Amino acid sequence: MNAKDIIYTWDEVKDLSDDELYQRLYECWNITNGKIEVWGKVELKHEKWAGVFKVKTVTENRSISYPIDVRLNIDSGVYLHPRHAKKLLDRQESPWIKCELILALPSEREKSGNPFLLSVKSAAYELLVKLPLLEEEAIHDLKEGVVLNDQVSSYLTESIYNLHFDEANKKIIESLADKQLAVEEIEKNAKKLASIAMIYPARKPHWKQVARNYN
Repeated sequence: MNAKDIIYTWDEVKDLSDDELYQRLYECWNITNGKIEVWGKVELKHEKWAGVFKVKTVTENRSISYPIDVRLNIDSGVYLHPRHAKKLLDRQESPWIKCELILALPSEREKSGNPFLLSVKSAAYELLVKLPLLEEEAIHDLKEGVVLNDQVSSYLTESIYNLHFDEANKKIIESLADKQLAVEEIEKNAKKLASIAMIYPARKPHWKQVARNYN
């Protein structure tokens, strides 16, 4: 059976260490870098509970679910502290973030009956910037961030967006500065020519020359 299709029972995983639980999740979700990095939409359900919904992995843009039969799975939201959610919602009406997931507190896992229960790692998230819809369906891995296409919108991590924006803005400013220098040089040369024209006005031809040309 493919590791992605494995469903564990409570008895099989209830006594596993955190490291062993992580390893099971890595195998099920094809994670090779030792981090559960995902992206999803932030929602504040009430004052004491917020979560990340529509979760997909960053590496494969794939929906995931806990490899155990539980009442509330990942599609029900992954816990994000309401304080962080409010900060994000203050910046955007419907924020999407890239974040790292970690095992929830043991007490929360026990209460939910899910040894694999995850939550968003504090301060390990980044706001995504919404981009225009891409014409071709694609996932562009940008090493530190990704452009993701969910057939509705495309997103880019804010740090990558700002980096490219700043670089593009710098090039535009440099280009405008070069053009300004060129304009100033042209104006300078025009003034020189005007000054020369005033000092050495064009001579009118002698009347004899005019007569000769006329004949």
